[in-house]
Amino acid sequence: MPHGIATRNDVVTLRRAGRHATGADPRPCMMARPWQWGMGRAGLVLSREAPSLAAVADLASRLGEAESALLRVITALARLEPVSAEVVALATVRVRREPPCIALGELPVHADAVGMRFAAVVDLLSEEGLLAPSSYRALRARTPDVAVLVRRWTAAAPARDGRDALALRIAGVAMRPLLRHLSLSLEPPDAPPCSASGRCPYCNGEPDFATVGRNARILYCARCDAAWRAPRGGCAFCRESRLDRLAFRRTGEPPYGLEVCATCRHYLKSVDVPVSGYLAIERALSAPLDSGARAAGLVG
Repeated sequence: MPHGIATRNDVVTLRRAGRHATGADPRPCMMARPWQWGMGRAGLVLSREAPSLAAVADLASRLGEAESALLRVITALARLEPVSAEVVALATVRVRREPPCIALGELPVHADAVGMRFAAVVDLLSEEGLLAPSSYRALRARTPDVAVLVRRWTAAAPARDGRDALALRIAGVAMRPLLRHLSLSLEPPDAPPCSASGRCPYCNGEPDFATVGRNARILYCARCDAAWRAPRGGCAFCRESRLDRLAFRRTGEPPYGLEVCATCRHYLKSVDVPVSGYLAIERALSAPLDSGARAAGLVG
């Protein structure tokens, strides 16, 4: 089972403390008070750790079949961790003083460990009925080439076709535990950094989720799960501020927000009061918004 791989004894969960992006302001944005950045149920900053299996099972039992499958997949991905050899190799990665701090091309690629996670993700998607048998076999056959896939992913190389695009995306997912370990070790311990950019100050990824406070919002990186503080108003991607170019609606129960920019055609999911303290759960529960937004030609 993929869940077994995610909780192997040789995974390492220790974070390196005391390092953060020197080019990003570690102080709270907009004079926010420190307690606003807590990680509790009603707090603004969500935990990037994996929720317990019991909590996931309880929540899944109250969802429909498709929604519970997405919940299991997304939370299982959050349980993937780098192995000890990968963490040791991170000590050689050069961390820049100015954002983005991490150059993807400098990340160590341990083919065995990344291949193990790549195969685990493919198996998980298949078990949850999210992959056709032919796609499963084709993706599984790409496992020995995972190092090449990772290098293409880090270089943002174009996909040859739809199946190749999926393989590249899964290669990125297989590298996320390593990148997440490094980026979270760089986050300031008291609060996420401020950033005027719409991109992650650590890996330069784009946000895919936001939690909203009174004076600011926290953006979460789709690539490495890092969090950073940004102004509440305007498009998180292109900084469009004209109200006639921006749209916002709430949907679902509890309500999740969908912010849409007509200028850059990006969308961003958000929540005011999270159901849980976990980013993985909030991403999963708001996942139905993704399919509708992409069907409308939006980019997330």
